[in-house]
Amino acid sequence: MSLKKNAKTFFYGCLMGVSDAIPGVSGATIALILGIYEKLILSLSFCFNNVFRPIALLKAKEFWFIAKLYFGVFVALFASLNLMNTLIKTQEARVFSFFIGLILASIFVLSKKNWRVIRKNITFGIIGFALGFLILSLSEGQASHSLPVIFGSGFVAISAMILPGISGSYVLVMLNQYEYMASAVSSLNLIIICVFIAGALAGLFAMTKILRWLIKKYHNQSITFLVGLMAGGLRTPFARIGGDVVSLAIFGLAGAGCVLILFFLSKDKKESKQTEIF
Repeated sequence: MSLKKNAKTFFYGCLMGVSDAIPGVSGATIALILGIYEKLILSLSFCFNNVFRPIALLKAKEFWFIAKLYFGVFVALFASLNLMNTLIKTQEARVFSFFIGLILASIFVLSKKNWRVIRKNITFGIIGFALGFLILSLSEGQASHSLPVIFGSGFVAISAMILPGISGSYVLVMLNQYEYMASAVSSLNLIIICVFIAGALAGLFAMTKILRWLIKKYHNQSITFLVGLMAGGLRTPFARIGGDVVSLAIFGLAGAGCVLILFFLSKDKKESKQTEIF
């Protein structure tokens, strides 16, 4: 595989990682925008199915795609977690206005590209919207920071993280774990980090199995549902801008402009066709 393609996959992972660091924004939304969402889900499922066949796994394109993509995710996530936390505290309206513009423009472009599919399956889009809106209306909890709770938080957060529109970081906020995990990462608390990762891997295994089955058996309905879910997920960013119309106009337009760049970068025919894996 060419250096250009490797760098591109890593870069896509970085974009997903930065998004995952922001409560209210999902890295899976970025994957859907870039046209690699189905490739991501099916490749993850393939890796889990072959986890006890290391030689076959190391030879597979799916494994190396996931390795390069998630290397970018984790590099960007760990590098940007504290920065994003600071920006949200000091520039909250501008940060979320940017992502509102990005997500709205993405919904428009994705709906236009898949209009026939969405029109025929609009009920699933409405269900997705309602589900995303409902989940993100839940209030912040007061869960403890015990190891079982950390494991469960990793399980739930990663399950949300691979669904467009539902932010894994926001789920951590609702579970009262976001600042605690950010502090654990900063201080390199390996016990907490490892327990969280173990929960995340378990959640990733379960959710990718479910999503793979849905995409294979109910492809068009799943795509429509995911677009609706992404729209429902806008509840959180809109709630966080606090009526700052100026920021919404300026930074929202900047976010929308970035969508055009992202779609241009993902213009590779093999990657932009949602029905193809490689």
